[in-house]
Amino acid sequence: MKRETKNKIKDLFSKSKYFILIENDLFDISNRLKEIDEGYFIVFNTNKNKYEVHNAFNKMGTFCFMVPYKHLDIRTYYYCLKTRIENSDKLIEEMNRKNKEKEKQNKKYFENEMKARAYDTRSIFMKEERM
Repeated sequence: MKRETKNKIKDLFSKSKYFILIENDLFDISNRLKEIDEGYFIVFNTNKNKYEVHNAFNKMGTFCFMVPYKHLDIRTYYYCLKTRIENSDKLIEEMNRKNKEKEKQNKKYFENEMKARAYDTRSIFMKEERM
């Protein structure tokens, strides 16, 4: 990373008591993210107890995403690739597909629940008619 960018990042986060800049990690994720985009860097948010990925070259703030995993590992790298703006069409398509699947499951569950309740209600009325 260029020295000026590195200094900018350190200036941004050295003043905050809630952020710890992660420059080295066990699986070298901080450097692997720089292979995707030189501006990426990772901080640990001590207030939220979560890792965050930022990009020094973002126009409006540096925040990109909060790492959805407890530890930094290869999943973070793949998550970063998946959520890049260049992949937004694929991501939206995948979200829509998953939403449709969930909607189908919910509809099927609702129909099964209604059938079961109708069957139970029918059984109650059948017993009352026999009396």
